[in-house]
Amino acid sequence: MRLQVAKELNAKVIVGSIKMARAALGHVHFADSNRWYPGAGHLDFEAIISVLKEINYSGVIAFECLPLPTQEEAAVKGLEHVSNTYNDI
Repeated sequence: MRLQVAKELNAKVIVGSIKMARAALGHVHFADSNRWYPGAGHLDFEAIISVLKEINYSGVIAFECLPLPTQEEAAVKGLEHVSNTYNDI
């Protein structure tokens, strides 16, 4: 099962979906609420990453966001945000 977190703007719904999908979850796509890199919008990535850790998710997390303002900046800032959030939990 694939979960795209940007399709749903409510972190509570995303967290519930992750818990329900638990064992069937194959990979996760990250983009923020505005389809930019994680951290550029208002999605609660702390709650999302926290539940992924809670279920011991060890699959792939890919960014499926717009390459804005540039591809490199989207990749670097998105990875920084996700890594920092993961390490802070």
